[in-house]
Amino acid sequence: MSVQRSRLAEVLETLDWDDPSPSAAGEAGNPARDSSVGGSEGAILRQHAAVLEAAEGRPRYREVPVSVVCPGCGGVLERYPHGLPARVAYFAESCPECEVQLRRWGSIVIDTVFETAPSLDALEEVTTSRWKERIWSGVTTGDDYARTAEYSSAFEEQAEAFDWEWELRCPLCRQSSEEWSTSRLDYHHWSRRPDRGVCLCRSCHTAVTGGERDRDVDWAAQEVGLKNRYDVQVLRLAIIEQAVAEHGSAEGLAERVCERYNVIQSASAVESMLRQVVTGGEIPEVITRNVFKGCVDG
Repeated sequence: MSVQRSRLAEVLETLDWDDPSPSAAGEAGNPARDSSVGGSEGAILRQHAAVLEAAEGRPRYREVPVSVVCPGCGGVLERYPHGLPARVAYFAESCPECEVQLRRWGSIVIDTVFETAPSLDALEEVTTSRWKERIWSGVTTGDDYARTAEYSSAFEEQAEAFDWEWELRCPLCRQSSEEWSTSRLDYHHWSRRPDRGVCLCRSCHTAVTGGERDRDVDWAAQEVGLKNRYDVQVLRLAIIEQAVAEHGSAEGLAERVCERYNVIQSASAVESMLRQVVTGGEIPEVITRNVFKGCVDG
């Protein structure tokens, strides 16, 4: 048995195919949903606070008085007594306390009645969780131009200004930017119309795609009975995710893949593919070939 096949067998043995319970892995899945801030403060954050660019799309913030606060010191930058406008076309406020200029992606909207409630750690977590969500799903402009590198730099600069211990990591291998073979994340498309994808380091991107041309993978997928190359790539990603995080069940792994990687398939579809392919005999080479190369275990 090849080293790749042997490692694959070890990874798949860590999954319980009969246990319907969700993943027991402790690592955060969806960075916007998972939070280490608990109790009443956590409840306030989940229901009444969001980064400005995210809050703008949520009707509830247009229905109550809200404040825009600096996540570095908690100081109020702006108040909207009649609710957040449907569109905040321009926002560039300088915090007089921190002397940092804040944009739509670096300031917090919170119900005015709660504006003094969150701790600075909580405000930091709301902000950086949004940053991870944006970077991992691929930051684009209105014309779908990728701006991951530019936003990564902007986020890092704001974190440094606030003395936050935040660093950009690949969502799949969990390595920091200092450990990548290149200085930026690659944008992997799950769909182009509409645009949908996830950002991965170069090694993980190559592991998910197999380093092969899309048209070749697409035909190879159909040859073995899969729908298209996206199914192959999601299965390869799921195998790597399991190698890194060791989720307890197939159901838990499928849920984590959907939450964390912005895939186009549903959790039930991912679980179904995993069960059919992994337990149906020898796994097709198009799924296993070089799946760990350069990403996990060298």
